[in-house]
Amino acid sequence: MSTSSFSLLRKRDIDACKSAAQEAILEWESAWARLSDHSISCAAACEATDSAPPYAAWGLRRLENGGSVWVLMPPEVERRIERQLFSIDDVASAAERSRESRLAGAIAKDAVEELVAGIVRRLTGFSSTPADGSSDTPAKCFRYGAGAALLTVKLDRKSFHVLVPSASLPGAAPGGSTTALGPTTGLIEALSGLPVKLTAEVGEAELTVGHLRMLAVGDVVRLNSRLDQPVNFIGPNGKTVCRAQLGTSKGRRAVEVKPLSN
Repeated sequence: MSTSSFSLLRKRDIDACKSAAQEAILEWESAWARLSDHSISCAAACEATDSAPPYAAWGLRRLENGGSVWVLMPPEVERRIERQLFSIDDVASAAERSRESRLAGAIAKDAVEELVAGIVRRLTGFSSTPADGSSDTPAKCFRYGAGAALLTVKLDRKSFHVLVPSASLPGAAPGGSTTALGPTTGLIEALSGLPVKLTAEVGEAELTVGHLRMLAVGDVVRLNSRLDQPVNFIGPNGKTVCRAQLGTSKGRRAVEVKPLSN
């Protein structure tokens, strides 16, 4: 039987990813140029399934620890960064744009790579390099419970994305043996503080509808059990969880728990 880990991205994980990306951008800006009109958002990848770009569009990056991340950098975003780096006017003639692009293209490509590598390094804590992703797709990261983070950096009306599996997020153990949720908690321990309502069933009585309609204050209804007979303790599911003996304690009615076998 094959199994897969289940984890959900916490709000503090999302906030940490956004802060890490902003630090990477500030670091990049100090070396290159101000990346104006940008915004950063982050969400669980499973929440973006409907709007996620085709898997084939994602570029695979290998981390130095053997992990993987994926990056989607549309060409129009690269051109947007190039124009901002070298003040290429959007309204310039086609000939001017072509000439300027040829001069600036190689440098802009390095700048974009450094921006992506810096963001990935801040998000995962490891350096990364582009890899051939033809046989590797990020589809598994978009399933519910995968715990992957989808970071989006928007420049004007265009965006690029970084997809980080849960195993590559900060705090994950080597090999992905733990997820972004941190150490697991046993079921009994997790439910130990949950309140449960129990009902002490003293007995039953069978009456006719006519007799029931005539009941009045002071009437006595005989039950099918004796006072010295153990009563049932009923759980939320309607099943008997234990037996008990009627009594009093410190001026209050009480029951003393007995084994089910009695």
